[in-house]
Amino acid sequence: MRQIPHAGPPEIMNFIRIPVLLVAAALGTALSAPLYSQDPAPAPQAQSVPTLAEATQLMREAKWEEASIAFGLIVLSDQENGVAWMNLGYCLHANGDLDRALQVHLKAATFEQFKSTALYNVGCVHALKGDVDKAFDYLNQALAARPIPAAQFSGDADLTSLHKDKRWAKLMMKLDPNANKPQVVKEAPLPSATDKADDGLKKGKAISLAKLPAERRFDFWIGEWEMYMNGEFMSRQSVKSTLDGASILQSGPQSMTLAVFDPTSGQWNMTWTSTAGHHDILVGNMDDKGQMVMNQKVLRDRPGDIGKWILRDIYKNHFMADWMTSKDGGKTWNTEAVMEYKRFQNNIKDKVKAQNEQPKKAGQSKAIAGLSKNAPPQTRQYVFMLGSWMIEAEAMKPDQTWTKGGGEIKVHFADDGVTLVEDMTLNLEGLGEFAGQSRRVYNPDSEQWDIRWMPKGQDAVFEIVGKKKDGKMVEYSTGTDQYGAFKDTVYYTHITKNSFKVWMDRAYTETGHKVEGLYRATMTRIR
Repeated sequence: MRQIPHAGPPEIMNFIRIPVLLVAAALGTALSAPLYSQDPAPAPQAQSVPTLAEATQLMREAKWEEASIAFGLIVLSDQENGVAWMNLGYCLHANGDLDRALQVHLKAATFEQFKSTALYNVGCVHALKGDVDKAFDYLNQALAARPIPAAQFSGDADLTSLHKDKRWAKLMMKLDPNANKPQVVKEAPLPSATDKADDGLKKGKAISLAKLPAERRFDFWIGEWEMYMNGEFMSRQSVKSTLDGASILQSGPQSMTLAVFDPTSGQWNMTWTSTAGHHDILVGNMDDKGQMVMNQKVLRDRPGDIGKWILRDIYKNHFMADWMTSKDGGKTWNTEAVMEYKRFQNNIKDKVKAQNEQPKKAGQSKAIAGLSKNAPPQTRQYVFMLGSWMIEAEAMKPDQTWTKGGGEIKVHFADDGVTLVEDMTLNLEGLGEFAGQSRRVYNPDSEQWDIRWMPKGQDAVFEIVGKKKDGKMVEYSTGTDQYGAFKDTVYYTHITKNSFKVWMDRAYTETGHKVEGLYRATMTRIR
């Protein structure tokens, strides 16, 4: 079954699989009457019906029985609430109430947006009950409704009973035709002296943990970091020393970690919490390879499994980290995530000054008003936005109907011509006003744009990443709405002197569902 991810080390769970409203719902029920009966129970009074937000919060706190009661009350009062049906099915399923879960999954499959995931979960129920034929039948129906990543099948413990069946290999080949083909591995060329020098410059000085007192071995983590997974930027993290140097505190957009050294045991104790209600404990210290190894003995939804977070290849401005799990008490390990941490540098102007103090080449672009000579050349990628623009926009509302609106943006240089500042006001009918400021700065280290969106009247700051891809400016951000965790992709197209277009797609992390053109706008120059 598509499920809430297992416990993991700091920030890991935000990158592997974030719990979403569509799938990771509350897991149990105390409703005594069947959900389907000839004489359905009367709908409860309005004041007794919890909201989706309240039910979801119970889910995130792992209060499975209470959450399932809440979702049950919602579906009894509103038979057309597909989100609640989907979540209730998940509750029953993960709590082991498979017969009732099966009924609810089938009901959830009648809602088109949940059809694929619900049918997949039906297949998982049949696999757990030992009905192999029905399991394969529903899994194939789920695939016919919408593609599902191969990793979902191979990593789902509910489907273990199917692995020995000859149909499993055929199913995996359907998901990934290259799954059983031999992989051709090309040897990478040896790095040149220049490559090594550049690499050393970016990473800084290597750090030997063995030379440090045990209570100082996490000091390398202090600072501002950008975390990447599989080469893709995932989040910005801030790490600082607290309690007069006795502990290390890491904070990110959706999680927080506190690491404290215990002089009695000589171990580091790490506590990781998240907005999804996770609360995990890791304990460890340096191993004989000079790595920090933090062990987790209890994985929340994987009884018997253990995990460990390894921080390795540590430099002043760079380190790597692996999240690994074991099903056999540590005899064998499976690497589930590899992360790369790069120290975030705020002194952009100082970093780019040297690379820009070069003789002007023939044919170089003309000077742009307000653009600093200390700005990296890539800053020109966004200069088409300079000026004042009228917005004509169209967007999808939460109820999946469309609305229109308009507004204005003004874009200018700041910070000595290194930062592009965009002030926006947009009104969408039925959704209200969206106003705030975006600040764009090109980061030569990451070779992408660091964008901070600050809504008007709020203390919140949202991190966005931008880069030029296939000749277009593209921006990426993540978030969560009533349908679950998502990743937004914004494209800038049809760029002329007096107009350009903005197009946004949204892809949901767990279900794979994609909404193309969720927001689209045309900008027309005012001045």
